[in-house]
Amino acid sequence: MQNVLSYVKLRRDIPFKYAPFNEVDALALAAVAHLDFTGLFKEKASLEEAIQLYKENEKVRNLDEHHKAEYMELLTLMAGSPRYKKIKMYNPVVDINKEETKTFYGLTYYLSGHRAIVMFRGTDSSLLSWKENFTFAYKNDAEGMIEALKYAGEVFKKPFMKGIIMGHSKGGGLAVFASASFEAKLRKKIKKVLVFDGPGFAGDLAETEGYRDIEDRIEAFVPVECVVGNMFRPSYKRKIVAAFGDQLEQHEVINWSCSARGFELAGDTSESSKELSERINLWIESVPVEKREGVINELFNIFSDNNIEYVSDFERMDITKFVGIAVRLPGLSKPLKELLGIILEHRKRLKNIEKDLRTKKKEKN
Repeated sequence: MQNVLSYVKLRRDIPFKYAPFNEVDALALAAVAHLDFTGLFKEKASLEEAIQLYKENEKVRNLDEHHKAEYMELLTLMAGSPRYKKIKMYNPVVDINKEETKTFYGLTYYLSGHRAIVMFRGTDSSLLSWKENFTFAYKNDAEGMIEALKYAGEVFKKPFMKGIIMGHSKGGGLAVFASASFEAKLRKKIKKVLVFDGPGFAGDLAETEGYRDIEDRIEAFVPVECVVGNMFRPSYKRKIVAAFGDQLEQHEVINWSCSARGFELAGDTSESSKELSERINLWIESVPVEKREGVINELFNIFSDNNIEYVSDFERMDITKFVGIAVRLPGLSKPLKELLGIILEHRKRLKNIEKDLRTKKKEKN
C-alpha cells in the first residue's frame, strides 16, 4: 500500500502551477514537522536549506524517534524536488511546561511571500502530552490552545497574509480552536482549516459565531480505524482515508494510503473503532464537567508517583512500578476504574486479534 512517501516520489517533479497544492501535500508538511528545527535558523529557510542545517547540526533533538527514518526520508525527498524545495520554514516553536500541562509545537511554512501554512503538531510520547489531550474534556482555554491562538495570530495579522491553519491529532483541535477564535477580519484570511485525525471539543466552541463562520472551510480526514478523531464528537464532516496497521498505527499519518491523485478514500470507519470511540465518549459524558479534571489528575498522578513519564516506560516497567500501580487500584474512584476497564478490555481484544492473525499466517505457510 502506498503512503505519503509514495505520493511525494510521484509528484516531486510537478510544480504547483500545474498540480495545485492539495491536502496530501499538506500531510507531507505535517509529517516533516515531527522533526525538531528549533534553533537552526532565525530567518525563513527553504526546505533545501533546512535539511542541510539539520544534518550539519549534531545537537539537533528529534521530537519523536517513532518513524524518524520515514520523516527524514520524506524531508530529503521534498528538499530535493522542484515541487517542494522552495517552500520556506519559519519560527519553529517547542514549548513544554509541566506546571501548565502544555506540550506545544508550532511551525510555519510559506508557499510564497503572502501565502502561509501554520502547522500544529499533535501529541508526543510523553505522558505530560497525553495528559494535555484530556484537558480537551473539560476546558476550552487550556494553555496550549491560548498559545496556538497567539502563534497563528502573529502570522495572519501581517498585511496581505492569507493561507491555511492545519494540525494532526491534538494539533488538529488547536487549528480549529485558533481559527474559530480569531476576530472576524482575521478569519477572512483563512482559506482552509485542515484537520488530520483530530478530536472535537467538550465545550461549546461549535456554538460560537467564529466556529460557524469557518465551519465550511474545515476539511477533516480520519483513518478507517479512527479513535482519536472521534473523541468529543467533532461536528464537522470528515473524509475516511484507507490506512494500514492497527488503531494506534493508523493514527500515524505515515500509514495513510495515498496515490498520485491524492488520498485513497474508504467508505466508512470500522465497527470496532466506532464501538471503542462510543464507549469512551459515553464515559466522558457520564462524568460531570466539573469533576473531569479531578479524575484525569488522579490517573496521571499514579503514573507520576511511579516515575512513569513516557509511553515507552510502560513497556519497561519493573516489578516495583507494577506493584506501585497495583496497590493504588482499590482506592481509585469509580469513573477512573470504568475508564481503565474500557482500555484494558479493548487492549485484550486487540491482542487476541493479533494472535489469531499470527496463527492463520503460520497455518497458511
